[in-house]
Amino acid sequence: MKNCFDSIIVIGSGSTAKKCSSYLLDKGIRLVFVESYASVFKCLSSPIKSELVQLRTINEFSDIDNAVFNLKKGNTLVLSINNKHIFKKSLNQSDITIINFHYGYLPDYKGLNIPSWLIYNKEAFAGVTWHFVNEKIDDGKIIIQDKFRIKDGSTAFDVNKEQNLLGFELFKKFILNYLEYPESFINDNKSITHEKMQSRYFAKGVLPDGGYLNLEDTKEHIDRVLRAFDYKCILLNLPLKVVFENTVFAIESYTANETSEDDRCYLEDGYLYLTKEKTQFKIKIRT
Repeated sequence: MKNCFDSIIVIGSGSTAKKCSSYLLDKGIRLVFVESYASVFKCLSSPIKSELVQLRTINEFSDIDNAVFNLKKGNTLVLSINNKHIFKKSLNQSDITIINFHYGYLPDYKGLNIPSWLIYNKEAFAGVTWHFVNEKIDDGKIIIQDKFRIKDGSTAFDVNKEQNLLGFELFKKFILNYLEYPESFINDNKSITHEKMQSRYFAKGVLPDGGYLNLEDTKEHIDRVLRAFDYKCILLNLPLKVVFENTVFAIESYTANETSEDDRCYLEDGYLYLTKEKTQFKIKIRT
C-alpha cells in the first residue's frame, strides 16, 4: 500500500499501542516503537517481533520530544498511544504530524484518570477519541471517536478495557486511509471545539474525593468510589486511601457482599470491615 510518510514513530505503552503497531506491521509498514514507560499490566502486554520494527525505550532519550527528533526521518508521523507526554518542541516542526489516542470522548472529558471520573460522575456512556495534536491539552481536530454504554457495577478497569478495545477498532478504520491520503483529512475531520458541548479537564493528581474513602458516606457513594479506583493490577498515580482510628491506610482491594448485620466498621487481620445498609465491604489495607 502507499504510505506518504517517510517514517512512523509509535510512542506509548500497553496493549493498545502494541496492537496498533502490530496492525501496521502486518500491513508491511515499517515503524519505530518507543515504549514511553514500562507497562505494569503484563497480562495484556506482549513483545513486538518483526523485522520491520525498531524497538526503543524512552530511557535512551532525555524526553519524548528528544526521541522524536532523534528517530524521525523526513516527513514523520507520530502516533501517541496511552502516552501522557505533552508535546511542545515537536509541534514547531512542519515535517512532524502527531496523532493522539485519548481514552475519553472529547471535548467532554480531557486530562487524566478518565475512567475513574466517568464512574465517579455516574456517567451512562464512556468513549474514546483519535485526534490531531496541537499546542493545547487534548485539543486539535478530531479524526474519529465513538461511545459505549457503561454497564451497571463497572469498575474503572472494566471501562478502561472497553476503551482500549474500542480505540483499536477505530484505529483500523482510519489509519490506512490516512497514510495513503493524509491531505484528505485536513478539512474532513471536525474541530474538537463546540460551543454547545461541555468540556471538563482533570489534571494529574486531581482524584475523586481527593483520593480518600469517607467511611461516613452512603453505601452507594462508597461503592462508587471503590469502583472508580479499581484498576486491578494497573495503579493510579496514588492509591485510594482511608483514615481509620487516626491512621491512614492504602486500599489494595475489596469485595462487597450482602449481609444481615447492622452498620459497623472494624479492623481485623489486615482488612477493614465496613457494613453499610446491609452491604459489607471487606477492604484489604496496608499502612
